[in-house]
Amino acid sequence: MLGAGWVHYRSDAPRGRRSVARLGRLPDGVPEGRVSAAGRRPFRRGDGHARCGAPHRRRPNAQLPCRVSLTDARPGDELLLVNHEHHPVDSPYGMRFAVYVRRGEERFDAVDRVPEQLRLRTLAVRAFDTDAMMVGWELIEGGQLEAAIEHLLADPRAAYLHVHFAAPGCYATRVDRT
Repeated sequence: MLGAGWVHYRSDAPRGRRSVARLGRLPDGVPEGRVSAAGRRPFRRGDGHARCGAPHRRRPNAQLPCRVSLTDARPGDELLLVNHEHHPVDSPYGMRFAVYVRRGEERFDAVDRVPEQLRLRTLAVRAFDTDAMMVGWELIEGGQLEAAIEHLLADPRAAYLHVHFAAPGCYATRVDRT
């Protein structure tokens, strides 16, 4: 089980919708990491991170994941569906994809915690080196996220991880070494 210093959670978000799990201590030799969501700034009109067409407004009937707060929207919440460049790198692994964002959310940026949203879905976790080349990956259920992060960050080549929701393939969050 991962832990101390691994994922930290800023709890200054509105409406008390934040749910996170506390983790245990990292094994010796495994580097710590930081989970960080996409910020609100990349989703402003005209910004290069959301430039593929105008954002689409949605009021879903089901829970959809907000990539800023890493919480699920409630049915009826207004969401923007935008094309977000979450891996703007000069490598074959540069990526952009559609993501949902909810207005007024605080950005999840944490050490020593994992948001509940990630525990509820099947995830693809990908490890990248400092040249943005993929050096490892795992397909897991969300409850196995800590073990996957521990395993992938144990590889000294892994500089950071990307977590994706496996079924739709869309970006969820990034995990950086701290």
